[in-house]
Amino acid sequence: MSRPAEMSDYNRIVSDHPAKLTPTETSYVIARENNTGYTCSECLHFYKGNAARNQVCEIVRRPNQLQIESRAACKFWTRTGTRFPLYDRLGVEVKNEK
Repeated sequence: MSRPAEMSDYNRIVSDHPAKLTPTETSYVIARENNTGYTCSECLHFYKGNAARNQVCEIVRRPNQLQIESRAACKFWTRTGTRFPLYDRLGVEVKNEK
């Protein structure tokens, strides 16, 4: 028999969510500087929330609630979760977001 969810159930679910990485840690390249040939909109980790109309990444969180740009990219770009063509290509030096 099912029971109503309690706050302890909620806390258990959200407590195991790992923190996302920063744009600097992932070599996130914003759209106007992205010349990689890959875009977030084609990545396995990218999704667009219909309710909030917000573009989100499972890996990267931008500062100040900025959404992920669909034409941007980072070194963890992948379509399959097994091949990461930008991992070695994107350097660790990227411009910090303001």
